[in-house]
Amino acid sequence: MAEPLAPSWLVTIGEYLQEESEKQWFWFSVFIVALLVGAFWLEASLTLPGVEEEPMLGEGETIEQVHWNDEGTEALILVGRSDDSPLRFLTDSGILEVNTGISIPRHISATNSGWLVSGDDGYLASFNGNTLTLIALDWGDMNVPDIVSVASNDGESGFMITKRSSSTHLHTFTDGEVSDGTPAPVDSTVMTDVHLSKRGHLAVVIGYDTNLGNPSFGPAKTLYKHRFLKLEPPKT
Repeated sequence: MAEPLAPSWLVTIGEYLQEESEKQWFWFSVFIVALLVGAFWLEASLTLPGVEEEPMLGEGETIEQVHWNDEGTEALILVGRSDDSPLRFLTDSGILEVNTGISIPRHISATNSGWLVSGDDGYLASFNGNTLTLIALDWGDMNVPDIVSVASNDGESGFMITKRSSSTHLHTFTDGEVSDGTPAPVDSTVMTDVHLSKRGHLAVVIGYDTNLGNPSFGPAKTLYKHRFLKLEPPKT
C-alpha cells in the first residue's frame, strides 16, 4: 500500500474530523467557547481603565499643522476640511475654536510670544493665546500674494514665502514692511517652508523641484532634495 503524501498527523486529524463521536463535538464546543472568550478579552484590552476617549475634531476634519509653545502646555492647531474656523487652541482646559472671520489661514508657526498665522491674500496675524490680531503689511507696488509659510522669533520680523500662481518668493519683513522678495535659485524649484533658528542667525528654506520626478504624483513624489539657503535675518 502506498504511503500517503500528507504528513501522518494531518491524516489523523482528517480521520478524526470525519468520524462521528461525542468527543468530536465536545472538543468542537471547547473550540467555540475559546473563540468567544478570546474575542471578549481582545475587546477588553482595547479599553484602558480610567481613560476616556474624547474626540478633538469634528466629523471628517483633519489636523494639518500643530505648533506647541515652549513649555509644551498649549498648542495652536490648523484643521482641514472644517465647516467652521480652521484654527483650534488646545489648553489644559480643553480645545477652543479661534474666530478667524472671513480670512483663510493656510500656515501657522510658533514665536517666542505666541503664534503667527498666515494665509491667502497676504493674510498675517498674531495669536497670543487669547486674541488673534491682524498684522498690516506694506507690499509697496507688488500685487498682494498668498503667504504659504512664515518664520519669526519675536513675531514682528522674520521671513516669509509668498506664492503668486506657480511662482514663489522669499521675503523679509519687519514692522509691517515687506521686502521685494527673492525667487528660488533654480527656476523649477518651488519653495514651500521657511524655518528660523532660535537665535535668529540661520533661516532654512525647503522646497521641491518640479523637473525631477513625475509632476502628476504631486510635490510629495517630486521632492528629491531639500534646498538649504543660509540667510541673514532682517535688521531691526
